[in-house]
Amino acid sequence: TNHDHSDRPSIIYFISGEVFEHNALCAVPILHKAGETTGEFGADIQHWWSNEGSEPVVLVSSDVVPFKP
Repeated sequence: TNHDHSDRPSIIYFISGEVFEHNALCAVPILHKAGETTGEFGADIQHWWSNEGSEPVVLVSSDVVPFKP
């Protein structure tokens, strides 16, 4: 689903496969491949992902959540 990262920035590392990021700031989808990393942050970065290949995509996403005592 389409979402933003205004409250939880994250870093993603792609382990295998390829996935397209559809981003509100880019007219053309961004292809992410195994071995690459990308950051997600900001209210303007509304996006969603699509796997258009036959190989499953494996990734690690680490959100940075503010500490609330």
